[in-house]
Amino acid sequence: MTVPPVIPRFYHMVFIKFHQPIDAAFEEKVQALVSQIRTSVPGLLYYYFGTNQDQKRGKGYTHCNLSVFDSSEAHDRYQTHPLHHEMRDLMVPRMEIVVCDIDLDQIPAKWTGV
Repeated sequence: MTVPPVIPRFYHMVFIKFHQPIDAAFEEKVQALVSQIRTSVPGLLYYYFGTNQDQKRGKGYTHCNLSVFDSSEAHDRYQTHPLHHEMRDLMVPRMEIVVCDIDLDQIPAKWTGV
């Protein structure tokens, strides 16, 4: 029997503008946390932190974090997870952010084609 793939249901995007350029040591700390988060949060399907690949249209938002979950409940667990709090404590003093969340279960199917 083939197990069907898990369909992503919740997208959490954070667009980041750092107050000062970040250095290699900071980047290493962030990537170490990224690696831990990827394997520690139930329902987390995909987790990316890195540079915005379109700096011209990014309006100064040089980095982004994209998290994809199997449900809004998984996203809620992520928000309260100790590793997420550790990441926030490291990053928040250094940045300005814009957050965008999309819960596919709250969008009418006629808008998504799902």
